[in-house]
Amino acid sequence: MTVLDILLIVLGIGALFAGFRQGIITALGTAAGFIVGWILGRLLSPLVESLSAGTDVMDNSGVIMLLASMPLVLSVLFAFAGSGIGAWIKRNMDSDLGQGIDAVGGTATAGIVYVLVIWLAAGFIRTTPLVEPNRWVADSTVIASIDRTIPYSSQNALGGLAKGLSASGFPQVFSGQPEQIRGVGEPDEGMVDVGRSVEDSVVKITTTATSCAAGSEGSGFVYEDGLVAT
Repeated sequence: MTVLDILLIVLGIGALFAGFRQGIITALGTAAGFIVGWILGRLLSPLVESLSAGTDVMDNSGVIMLLASMPLVLSVLFAFAGSGIGAWIKRNMDSDLGQGIDAVGGTATAGIVYVLVIWLAAGFIRTTPLVEPNRWVADSTVIASIDRTIPYSSQNALGGLAKGLSASGFPQVFSGQPEQIRGVGEPDEGMVDVGRSVEDSVVKITTTATSCAAGSEGSGFVYEDGLVAT
C-alpha cells in the first residue's frame, strides 16, 4: 500500500462521513440545481450573444468571458440554491425512519461519487505524459481495485464524454469577434545561425501505441550515430 492509497482511504472516509451528515435529499438538491443551472446557462449564453451582436457590448472582453462562463456560474449558483432547499426539507423532516434513510442514502451517494471521481481522475492521468503521477496511479492498490470493480475503461469514458461535448458543441460566444493577431519581433540572428547549423540533426519521430491504434509524433535530435534524443 502506497502513500497515495492511504490518502485516498482517508479522503474516502471523510467523503462518507460528509455524505452521512449531508443526507441524500441535500445531495439530490445540489445535483438538480447544478444540472438546471448548466442547462439554463447553455440556453441563455447564445441567446444573449445573438441579442448583443453588432453592439458595442460584445467589444468588451469581460462580457465575452462572462458569456463563456455563464453555464458554470449559473450551475454553481443553482447548486447552492438546491442545496439550501434540500437542507430546509431535511430540517423539517420529523420521521426518524425518513432521517435514517436520508443519512444512509447520503452515505451511499457520497461513496459512489467519490469512487467515480477517483476512477475518472486516474483515467485522465493515464492520458497525460506525466511520469510520476502515472507511476502513482499504476502502483495504487485502491485504484487497481476500482478498475477491477468497474467493467469499463475510464479512458474510454473520458473519450466518450469528449466526443459528446464535441458533438453538442459549446456556446459560440466568440463568433463574430475580430481576430487579433499580435506581431512578433525579428528573431535573434545568433539563434538563427545556431538553428541552421544543427538543422540536419533535427528529425521527426512518429510512434504507434501498442495497446491501441493511436499514434503520436514529435521532434528529436540526433546527437550520435544511432542515438536520438526525444
